[in-house]
Amino acid sequence: MTGILSVTKSVLGDNPAMLKFAAWFIVWMMSSIICLPASIPSFFSFRMKLQSHKLMLDQIASFDVRAAECTLPADREAIEEQVKELFCNNEILAENHPADLVDYGEVRLQRFAQPDMGYGDPLDRFNEYIRGTLGALVMDEIGDELYVSWQTCLAAFLPMIFYSSVNILGCDNGPCSESARLEGYSSVGQYMAVQTVGWTLCILIAFPLTYPTLLRMIKFVLSYGDGALPMSAAFLCCPLAY
Repeated sequence: MTGILSVTKSVLGDNPAMLKFAAWFIVWMMSSIICLPASIPSFFSFRMKLQSHKLMLDQIASFDVRAAECTLPADREAIEEQVKELFCNNEILAENHPADLVDYGEVRLQRFAQPDMGYGDPLDRFNEYIRGTLGALVMDEIGDELYVSWQTCLAAFLPMIFYSSVNILGCDNGPCSESARLEGYSSVGQYMAVQTVGWTLCILIAFPLTYPTLLRMIKFVLSYGDGALPMSAAFLCCPLAY
């Protein structure tokens, strides 16, 4: 930081506020260069996440057991019979499988007959279950294609989180008293406290926003197509987000 302040002072003059802003801007720009190599795989992995996640949600929303592909055609009939047994009406189930006919130790499968499903075809009821109940469960657990959990974002930035302690305790690679004086602090304790608060805000707020922002930028750019120009623009979004 001392060297940066000396260089910026020769260009910007003796304005303390401008010098401090320029110095911190340079420091953070130099720090972000460390993340540039990670932006390359981020582009490909995030593009794949957007495509595969959206495909999964679309397949759930339009699921139809009758259109399912089976490796062996003979399996289709067995699968549909099993689905019909699980999603048949309670009245039909009671007539065909009385409770007193269950042998000791026999396990009765759970049935999914629900009043709100009506009394239609069991295969249609199964389709409604996948599109509705299962689809809602998937959304609750993993969210849509733009969702990345806060914990995952923090885990991805663990190297920078560990680096924060080096930056704070190292006093910007200079004597702590000198760094505090050059940056306008009255004491080393005040300098350390401000550094700690700044890094804490970055770790808890700024860093976790990087990946959700990057996902939205890539999705927006790729919504214009998969040509060379949109792909190039999406690739440039990666270093911009970092």
